[in-house]
Amino acid sequence: MKPFLLAAGFAALGTVDLAFIDLRLVPAVLAPATPDAPRVAPPVVPPTAPPLVSAPEKTTMAMASPSPVKEKVEPIKEKAEPAPKAEPAPKAELTTETRSGTVTLHFDVNARTPAGDSAPDLKTIATMLAADPTLQVTIDGHSDRNGSAAYNDELSRQRAVAVADELAQLGVQRSRIASAAHGARAPIAIGKDAESLARNRRVEVHVERRKP
Repeated sequence: MKPFLLAAGFAALGTVDLAFIDLRLVPAVLAPATPDAPRVAPPVVPPTAPPLVSAPEKTTMAMASPSPVKEKVEPIKEKAEPAPKAEPAPKAELTTETRSGTVTLHFDVNARTPAGDSAPDLKTIATMLAADPTLQVTIDGHSDRNGSAAYNDELSRQRAVAVADELAQLGVQRSRIASAAHGARAPIAIGKDAESLARNRRVEVHVERRKP
């Protein structure tokens, strides 16, 4: 029925020759159009950007400061210190500005030889005279005020001679030794107590330069 009506419609219009209508196509033409399925817009795919071709990396040469020139440090060679020269032994001298002085030796009561050890002092004097031929020794013997004047004079003389003999034994020439006896006439302590008397019992050895 539908093909007939369609053909009749076309004939009425006079626009289509029925001889050329293929009625087999009519059902397809007259078939109701199926509702369109909702069109889903295809996802917009952004154009793929061409892969970024990184430029060849420029090797950035850091302007490094020039490395310091390493100086060749030579190890410090310690110079061997020269062996100290043997210096002559210092000359024995008495503590005086004029190189002359006095050594005082003390004696016990009525003793003719010095009390204690007088050798170091006499050796010092002998060494001085050996080093300097212009020096000489004067020995003065003394006593305390006890006893007679004659006894004290002889006692003081013997004391001076004893010291002169010790110097001679140490090598001092007799010609360079002079001695004198003073008894109790030249005390250095005025009192009569034991300490003052002990100070006066003495022999004084003077080192002096010979007079021209």
